[in-house]
Amino acid sequence: MGKNHALMMLFCTIMQKLALGAQVRQRRRELELRQHDLADLAGCSARFLHELEHDKPRLALDLVMDVLEVLGLTLAVVNLSEPSTAATPQPPLQT
Repeated sequence: MGKNHALMMLFCTIMQKLALGAQVRQRRRELELRQHDLADLAGCSARFLHELEHDKPRLALDLVMDVLEVLGLTLAVVNLSEPSTAATPQPPLQT
């Protein structure tokens, strides 16, 4: 299994566990944005946003991150094998 495939599988698992689509939809509605408006702000298509909100399993991670940034959200990587890390998520890395 290639590195990209492994990363995609990990990302799909994360999306399912976190119900990422529901969180994106909820935050978009809190900000009173239509899908089309958010798509314009994030530089993606309204179709991509629809697929994200409905937890499509294979989405471009860079576009997902762009949408999350516009919404003021982020993903964090947590090492579940270390109890202290799993209990207390670390802040996201600044790029």
